[in-house]
This record gives sequence, C-alpha cells and structure tokens, in this order.
Amino acid sequence: SEDAIARAGETVRAVQAGKSGQLALPPVGTNQSLYGADNPLLGPDFGTKIKLLEDIDAYGRAKDPRVRQLSCSLSGEWRIVEIIRPGGQTVRDIRPLVRLNVSVIVGEGDRQEAGSYGAGGRTGYSTYLQPDTWQPFVDEALRQAVVNLESVPAPAGEQTVVLGNGWPGILLHEAIGHGLEGDFNRKKTSAFAGLLGERIASPGVTVVDDGTLTDRRGSLTVDDEGTPTANTVLIEDGILKGYMQ
Repeated sequence: SEDAIARAGETVRAVQAGKSGQLALPPVGTNQSLYGADNPLLGPDFGTKIKLLEDIDAYGRAKDPRVRQLSCSLSGEWRIVEIIRPGGQTVRDIRPLVRLNVSVIVGEGDRQEAGSYGAGGRTGYSTYLQPDTWQPFVDEALRQAVVNLESVPAPAGEQTVVLGNGWPGILLHEAIGHGLEGDFNRKKTSAFAGLLGERIASPGVTVVDDGTLTDRRGSLTVDDEGTPTANTVLIEDGILKGYMQ
C-alpha cells in the first residue's frame, strides 16, 4: 500500500541520519530460480484434502491398535516478493511453500507417548497426496511414539551423545548460527568477530550454509536484499572461513 511505502521511506531516512558513504554495487543476478511458481492454493480442492487426511488417519490406526489419537495437517502458502534496492534495481521472486505433518499418540494402560514426523518444500501439493510419500511419514511418527512408549529412564550424569542429521541442527544454529551472521561481525558484537582463519571448532568439523537446494523449504532464489543465495562454507575442518551475509 502507499502507506506502507511511505513508512518504509521514513525508516530509510531515519537509518541514514548522520551517516555517509556510497551505495554498494547491486548483486549480480543468476537468472535462475530454485523452485517453480505454481500456486499451491489453487491446487486440489477441499474435498481432496479432506480425503487425504482421512486416509492418513485410517492408515495410522490400522498399523497399531495402541494408537489413541492421530492428527495431521496440510498447509500451503504462496508469496510474491518484490525488492527495490537503493540503486533502483528491482528483483522479484515467487515463493510457494507446502508442508504435511503427522502426529501420533499411542498408549498402554495409563501411559501415553507421542511421535511426529513431516516434511515440506517449495512445491505444490501433488507429491504429498501420494501414498508413497505420506505413508512413511505415518510410519516414522508411529515408530517414534512406540519407542517412547517402551522407553525406560536414562541413567543420570554426563553422557556421550551422537546427534543425527535433521532437527539436531537446531542445536548448531542456536550455538553459533546467530554469531556467524555478517552484521554482528561487522559491528564486532559477535564472539567470532575478527577470527577469520582461526580455529574455532575441533578438527573434522565443517559447517556449510546452503540456500541453493532445489525445492527445499530453507532455500531462496534471492534473499531480502535481492542477492542470489549461495553455498557458503562457514567452518572448514574447524577453521572459520566465512560469515552469513
């Protein structure tokens, strides 16, 4: 809206107050998109989506009589993003995003445990309507719930823990992710500021920030400044190699 554009202009003026410098050259475009422009909101009708959820529910309950509750969600969005850089360059990106998630609660006697699994990406719904796609989601959610149901308390004290891929990556993100953002290091407010080329992790540790994986949820064709995303090595064999910017 015009009001939003006016507020954006006021924000830029406030940021520029008392500052001087030159505009950076615009980023070089790649003319490549990491995902299609299909709108998932125009995809299958409401009845088809309801049928999918009913099929998932029936499949999960038939797998194990201990299933007491099964819930699933199917969501989608479609965004048109237009970025106008200070030099007047305009970049446009169309971003679809869908996700299917399944949660299962199993129980025996007075004990209940839960498990969940899901996936999504920058695609339409068609892939997630196929049994070959969603049945493994139910299987994994049920497996987690049953493992939890049969689990016993772990011994107390310090333990060696081996983390797999996937969600354990959140621990890495919280530990160093924000500290490796370029702005914090430019302002020298990060613990990693000025440590390029220095060892900050054990040998064998390599961390890559990759925003270029086709159709993946975390990928973007361009970032919020209109810069094409990249495959950036942050830490290589324990040595700090770069920042996210």
